[in-house]
Amino acid sequence: MSLKAKELYFFVFIWAFASTEGNQDHNVVGFGRNFYYGKEGRSAKICLVIKKYVEPITGVITTTDETAKGGVDYNDTMLPVNITTNSSSSVCYTINLLDDGDSEGFETFTVVFTTNDTDDQIYRSRSTVTITDDDGKYCILMFFTKQDA
Repeated sequence: MSLKAKELYFFVFIWAFASTEGNQDHNVVGFGRNFYYGKEGRSAKICLVIKKYVEPITGVITTTDETAKGGVDYNDTMLPVNITTNSSSSVCYTINLLDDGDSEGFETFTVVFTTNDTDDQIYRSRSTVTITDDDGKYCILMFFTKQDA
């Protein structure tokens, strides 16, 4: 066998080995959207979308403050994730948004999904939740024009 033929066989072997290693079946999961919304005093519904289910998915959804503060503007909780059935639909969770009585603009916080299985593929691990104000004063001021002032 010539040297070129040996090189070709070696290349094909490496290519075949590498392509099979990367094609193992893994869960594919992540937030369905980049942004979620909820009104102050109500709740925000956030959803994980399962694009591919192979085995049970376990992990946690946590929150990170941005302009909204945990415990003041929303319930700062850790939501356990335990998906044990093959679901082609979304699995949704609720975060309560607190009514602080302050007239303010939009406030945001981030939800983060992490999994315990390093083989799971997370296609969108972070999403922003926007809290809209329900106290009204700020919203009315937003719509005044120079003529109205």
